[in-house]
Amino acid sequence: MRRILIVIALGLLLVAVLQALPVSSSVQPDTRLRSLAVSPLSERVVQQAYAVPIIPPGYSLYAGFDSRPGVNTQGFWSWQDYPGYVPSVQPVEVPILVNAASNNLSDPNYPPVPSTAVVSLPSGSFSKILLRVNVTLQSAVPGRPGVNYDRALWIFVDGIPLLIGTTAQRFNYTLVADVTYLYPVLVGGSHNFTMILNNWVIPSLGLTGYFVVNASLLYYPGTPPPDVPDAVLPLWNTSGIAWVTLNTRQPVAWQVVNIPSNAVQAFLYLYAEGASYDEFWWTNIPTDRFIMVYSDGRLVAVTQAFPYIYTGGVLPFLWRPVPAIDTYAFHPFVVDVTPYLPFLVGTHNLSITVSNNMNYWLVGGSIALKLSSQSVSYTFLGDNPVFSRVENQLSVAGGVVYTVTSSYVNTARLSITVGGSTYTYITDYYVYASGSQAYSDVWWNTTLNQVWGFKSRWGTNFAARTESSSIRMNYYEIVVPQGDISKATVSSPVPAQDVMRVFVSHSYESTYATNLYGYPVTAYMKQSVSAYGGMVANLLYVSPTGAIITSISSVSAKNTKSEYYDLKLGASLLYRFNRLTVGSTTYPPLVYALERDVVGVVNNWW
Repeated sequence: MRRILIVIALGLLLVAVLQALPVSSSVQPDTRLRSLAVSPLSERVVQQAYAVPIIPPGYSLYAGFDSRPGVNTQGFWSWQDYPGYVPSVQPVEVPILVNAASNNLSDPNYPPVPSTAVVSLPSGSFSKILLRVNVTLQSAVPGRPGVNYDRALWIFVDGIPLLIGTTAQRFNYTLVADVTYLYPVLVGGSHNFTMILNNWVIPSLGLTGYFVVNASLLYYPGTPPPDVPDAVLPLWNTSGIAWVTLNTRQPVAWQVVNIPSNAVQAFLYLYAEGASYDEFWWTNIPTDRFIMVYSDGRLVAVTQAFPYIYTGGVLPFLWRPVPAIDTYAFHPFVVDVTPYLPFLVGTHNLSITVSNNMNYWLVGGSIALKLSSQSVSYTFLGDNPVFSRVENQLSVAGGVVYTVTSSYVNTARLSITVGGSTYTYITDYYVYASGSQAYSDVWWNTTLNQVWGFKSRWGTNFAARTESSSIRMNYYEIVVPQGDISKATVSSPVPAQDVMRVFVSHSYESTYATNLYGYPVTAYMKQSVSAYGGMVANLLYVSPTGAIITSISSVSAKNTKSEYYDLKLGASLLYRFNRLTVGSTTYPPLVYALERDVVGVVNNWW
């Protein structure tokens, strides 16, 4: 009965919105979202090339920047903070990339060659390791501003993902990401770093910019966390880096991996990035995307993709200067696979796939291991994976209402003997997604709620991780193409007229709890974004899913972002970080404004 009432309510809402919006039967709009790049033709008021970290015209500041040691972002147009806890000591900074330029696809030596560096990393004892990346946009054409798309930016250490993310579409930016979980790879010895940042420089289309990257590791002296692994191995490392493409022709990637037989705990750190038609996968039908990992064909891990929004996504002006959640540095999906060690240790074929892949996905990751100096043996005690999925689609008054609910639950048990001691390791897994789409020819309302995580327990010890994401978008657009958008290419672009209004609400929460420190510790983090705006413009499609804004009649956009983190020992607060940032864009005249940026830190750590 409740489901019937929900469908009726959605139907009534759909009818009301359809009656309120103008619909032209002669318009055949593009029904897929796209990444938009902004040509200098539409931003002639901005004349500087932004070759150094400066504040561009229209930028105004009403509060302070994050001033914690090593992560100060003052002087950059856009930024993104990830580490909730930053030690109060000054870090040791080790450059790993110095003035590394993007690999431009228009260069004569195509395909582009990744940037590489061999770096000696410090030995010692560190409580936290952060990655800081500063990116500037420069112009390849003297006298013209540097302009370009948002691009994928990936950095690897010995083939293991160190950073998976995207660039800012315009101007300079900085990011800071917590990479402490790669401790055994990042402390001591000489290591290979690889950066991939493929880019277009096509002045005839207004794409004049290229990126210059400076990246450093920040080492904070102190006692290492007891849960850092003893070894980290890359997964699906088929070309020197653990990052592969899945598409409709090859939906599965695999690799033979040899895991040592003295492993007593194992965690997967997975990354997944949708592209092309699946860049906005959470607006597609079907809506859900599960990531599944197998060992020799046996399912050992399930998690789900995250709805990232790049700086060119939906409406570019929403993200200037405040990016969406995790845009510059994606967070890895963590899965405890310790109960499946009998199917992992030794030599096995590990494979990965993404459900409902509509075009292609980039996936990769690593496996982090705790090792014992004593002999280890295992007895698998069983599991009970259960998948559930329900889809419904209903046509109402010229529109469509689509819903899907997917879930995966499982409990896996392992008997593990280390030396002369035997204990039982039990992990409960859960993955849940609920999506709805209500759409017509010119508007689209989408909602996706996700929850995923695990809880592991062995003896009196436990470790639990819960993550959730909720995204909602109301999107109205009329696109009038002057040609066939499906055949658009860089060499044969298709012009179009565009009217858009959009509202996006997105939140992400993560809770990690453990007693591995000898007492219960809980780390809680939440990020949320509320962005809305509109635009009237002319587009030039350079692919079926990507367009350049060639001229603008009007723009109004605003973004409010909040970030919160706290670290507790039992009920006692050890550390708290919070930030509230508000940015806006208007045209005419073209003004970018950081209206508010408030940072607060409480440090009760001893």
